[in-house]
Amino acid sequence: MAEGGLFSDIVSEYSGSHYTTTADFDYKGVNTLLKALRDEAMQFFARNHIEKEYQRIELYMEAHYSFQVYELPVNITADLNEYFEITPAGVKAMEQAFHKEHERTFSIKDDTYIECVSWRVKAIGKHEREAKLPEAKLPTNRDLAYEEGKSSSFRKIYFKEYDDLKMTPVFPGSRLIYGDIVHGPAIIEEPTTTIVVLPGYCAKVTKHNSYCLEKETLKKR
Repeated sequence: MAEGGLFSDIVSEYSGSHYTTTADFDYKGVNTLLKALRDEAMQFFARNHIEKEYQRIELYMEAHYSFQVYELPVNITADLNEYFEITPAGVKAMEQAFHKEHERTFSIKDDTYIECVSWRVKAIGKHEREAKLPEAKLPTNRDLAYEEGKSSSFRKIYFKEYDDLKMTPVFPGSRLIYGDIVHGPAIIEEPTTTIVVLPGYCAKVTKHNSYCLEKETLKKR
């Protein structure tokens, strides 16, 4: 079973194109796009129940000099004001950040204006948020084993413990709540991962809406 997803931050990116130059910057057009990208990031946080203190948003601008055909991404998060907007002071800082990044990457820079092509927001949910997940109050202790009515579907899957493909129940994680016990063999499907509960094991839904896999003490039928 892959474990990286249990310990990593969750990240989603949203981008849009809006051409402008630092010589004649389109504040209205760019800030309208930035607001839309930020709204998408906030919806991502809401869908994943990430509390405010564990949210981080980064903004990247991709630009080039007028004589170039490729773009160089630059992190300009620090150049925005408190309303996630870019101001004249921010444009000046962004331009200087681009010159510096270009020199660092290619060992040359030009003090002319830059052409801004696209904008990308990275929404980051820090892993530490798990310590603040809301707790369910009481466990259900629902015992979900092989009853067809409690899974959304069945799928034929090979397990080495059986001589043939095993008709295996598939449970959508969105329907499982604190206290539910899913006995293997079974599949639990989440939006970002699939959990395989092997024969002889069970998955218990914890009060933090995570899964604790344990070896069965008594063999299920």
